[in-house]
Amino acid sequence: MTVSPTLQKFLDQTVTYDVIPHIPTMSSTRTVEACHVPGDALAKAVVLRRDGGYMMAILPASHHLHLSALKMHLGHKVDLASEEEVAKLFDD
Repeated sequence: MTVSPTLQKFLDQTVTYDVIPHIPTMSSTRTVEACHVPGDALAKAVVLRRDGGYMMAILPASHHLHLSALKMHLGHKVDLASEEEVAKLFDD
């Protein structure tokens, strides 16, 4: 699995990380298994729609994002971006 060049460019400016090659998977749980790492050692990205724009939450693969709690914290409606929206944002 590769990292989107758009995402990699952002990550290279802000965090230290390792890329672990693995077979394609359909969930972060399966990616953890394929990479043979603990769930809290793998970061997953969740793209969210907010006020006509987008934001990304990065969290450990072993965690869940609670949209209702995030909405309360931000004071704005937040929803998961669709696969089509993500494809447009990351056309690479």
